[in-house]
Amino acid sequence: MESRLVLFLFFIALTIGAVSLSGYKKFFNNSRDLSQKNLVAKKEAKPRNEAETEEVEVEVSQPKAVVLSSEQLKRAHAIYTGKGECIRCHGEFGQGNPKEEAPVIAGQHDWYIVDQLNKMKKGERVNEKMNPYLKGLTENDFKDLAAYITELRAGSKAE
Repeated sequence: MESRLVLFLFFIALTIGAVSLSGYKKFFNNSRDLSQKNLVAKKEAKPRNEAETEEVEVEVSQPKAVVLSSEQLKRAHAIYTGKGECIRCHGEFGQGNPKEEAPVIAGQHDWYIVDQLNKMKKGERVNEKMNPYLKGLTENDFKDLAAYITELRAGSKAE
């Protein structure tokens, strides 16, 4: 009987934790979207009286441009924007698209990108939307794409 009570309490705690964490998904997606835009934020100090109001402009850091400095990055850019059609769902800057259920991939680790693309192509990770795009890509294409995606920053452009 005591073990059932412990399991029941554990289940309740787990459920409460899951419910409370589900609200953070929207917060983190929204904060990431805001940080990736080139915005000028205005901060208004709490005034003691109306005459002491101060307005401060804060610039968000400039996005890093992808410099196509190697043959690998040039091939990857061509795959990303052409043959692989990554740009269609993940966006020009790897910023993702919630409507397409495409995650942000900009700045992701190269080893992770290669691993996930291989798993999807082999069917170890099921992602029906990605299957048509992966059919024509090779292991070398995956490595090139990974090098390019690692350099992407949402808001950046290839040069």
